[in-house]
Amino acid sequence: MILRSVIPSNQAYTRTLLSHFPILSMPQNSSKNVAVIGAGSAGLVTARELQREGHSVVVFERENQLGGTWVYTPATESDPVGIDPNREIVHSSLYSSLRVNLPREVMGFGDYPFVAKKKPGRDPRRYPGHGEVLNYLNDFAVDFGIIGVVRFGMEVGFVGKMENGKWKVSCRKRENDVVFATEEYDAVVICNGHYTEPRIADIPVFEVSNWRPLAFQELKFGLESKFTATTTVFLTLFETKLLC
Repeated sequence: MILRSVIPSNQAYTRTLLSHFPILSMPQNSSKNVAVIGAGSAGLVTARELQREGHSVVVFERENQLGGTWVYTPATESDPVGIDPNREIVHSSLYSSLRVNLPREVMGFGDYPFVAKKKPGRDPRRYPGHGEVLNYLNDFAVDFGIIGVVRFGMEVGFVGKMENGKWKVSCRKRENDVVFATEEYDAVVICNGHYTEPRIADIPVFEVSNWRPLAFQELKFGLESKFTATTTVFLTLFETKLLC
């Protein structure tokens, strides 16, 4: 089973960043303090481009490792449909056997090729499994020193612009902090995922409370072996966007 890569080409992605975030093209003598929220592929390449332009960067990552959507966990939620507001949210967009459907040659950043490495635990196939993509992102973060500016386990609860033009970021350590601490930055780049929690449509004909919950949103699919020897109907809702 395969999934399209979410890693963009470096040149196209950099052009997009420059068009949406003028801070990236500022002269180096106007260095800014920038907060990047999310340490997935988008957050990592954003942090690197900001550092290359001479800006001071802090990356906030709510999990204890980088990789974003490429971090796999076998855990599943007790409420797979996402109705119970008190459930523990398990975020993983992957399933165990997932492989990419693009060759690694077109998945890497322009100046950091996604090359096969002959090391223990690596996947040298041209269409590798999801773990190899995560390894690539970790290599990228280590080689360019981004790993040193990532604050792991930090949850951002609020971002807002202040009267002085700076940005207020409220954050806390997920494991033990109750109160959010406030920090100020010259700019904030949002690179977190948007599909951590399912969006359940309000369709009167389907009473979700009456479902026998063998209903799995893509995020909750987990192990495909759950569907062995079963007759399964998939209801798929999607939207198409054109990126210009």
